[in-house]
Parts: sequence; C-alpha cells; structure tokens
Amino acid sequence: MAKFCTKCGAPLENNAAFCTNCGALVDTKNNSVNLHKKSTAILLGGILAGIIIIVILISLIFGGGYKSAIDNYFEGLEDANAKKFMNAMPECQIEYLEKSFEDYDEYDSLKEYFEYLLEVALDEVEDEYGDDISISYEIKDKEELSDKELKDIRKELRSNYDNNDVEVTKGYEVEISAEIKGDDDSDNMDMTLKVAKVDGDWCIVNGGFLPM
Repeated sequence: MAKFCTKCGAPLENNAAFCTNCGALVDTKNNSVNLHKKSTAILLGGILAGIIIIVILISLIFGGGYKSAIDNYFEGLEDANAKKFMNAMPECQIEYLEKSFEDYDEYDSLKEYFEYLLEVALDEVEDEYGDDISISYEIKDKEELSDKELKDIRKELRSNYDNNDVEVTKGYEVEISAEIKGDDDSDNMDMTLKVAKVDGDWCIVNGGFLPM
C-alpha cells in the first residue's frame, strides 16, 4: 500500500524511517490509519452519491405515487388551493374544461373559477366546524384495478372529455377514513376513491370533485 508523508504529502518508501523531501519522521501507524480513513471517506461518499441518484431517478420515473393525487385533493380542499386541487384531476379534464366551459366568463381563468368554488366550499365547512380547518386522512385499504376496470376508465375519459389519446396504465380503488377538524367541531367520514395513472400522472378519476 502506498504511503505518504503526513507533513508534506510526498510519497514514501514502504520501509522509510523519514521523509526524503522534508525530513519529517515517519509514523507508520498513523500514516496507514489516515490513508484508511481517506479511502473509507471516498468510498462512503461514492455510495451516498449513488443512493441520491437512485432516489432522484425513482422520483422522476414514478412521481409521488398514487398518494400524491390524494394529497393534492385534500390539501386543495383544506387551503382552497386551486392549483393543488386541479393537480388531482386528469389533465384531459382540465383541457376540456378550459376549451368548453363558459360559465366562468367573469373569471380570468379556470384556475380562478376553481379558487372561487373552493372558497365557497371552505366557507360552508367553516360554518359547520369552525375556523382553522384541517383535513387528514388514513388509507384503510387499497385494491389494484383490473385491466377491464382500467379500460373502462380510459373509455369514459375519452368519451367525456373528447380525447381519443388518453391512456390509463395503472390504478387503485382506495378506502379512506378522513377527519375534518375545526375550532368548534370535528367529524370522521369513510370514502372510496379511484386513483389512476392517466397519461403518466396520478389523479383521482371518480367522484369527490366539486360540482360544476
């Protein structure tokens, strides 16, 4: 194993008693330990970098998973956040509404219209449960959708939103227990959501959305 001077870093002969470059005495034990520590640090750094790259790749390939759609849905409701709420919806639905929906002429965009709907819904929830609304949920069960169910969802989306290019590649039926809590009261409710990967993005494909 190569050895180096701990003073100046010059290479040393294996049996050297002192450094021929700076004259420092050679501490054989410490030199070996330092080299070992350096090698270990390099190895661990490489492993850590590899793990980070893998995590990034998994995130890019699989996104936030099916739970991301459910998170967006409840966080959108809780905060009257139209962007998050709409992220829980299929993109083909958003595009269809943007092209064909006429009842939001008084609003600058579909997003602004959804903000209005969410604020109205949140006001109603606050009337019943009080201010500082929080919504949490727990997944009780999930079942993967069959090929037939995925085909039925694809057919429905294509028909409802006039888009024959929609693809549905995976999905789950998810049993959820949700809790709504405010300053004055709280309540629990059970609900079933279908989440599917539509054109590469996870979204909710049944019920739960605000009426249009």
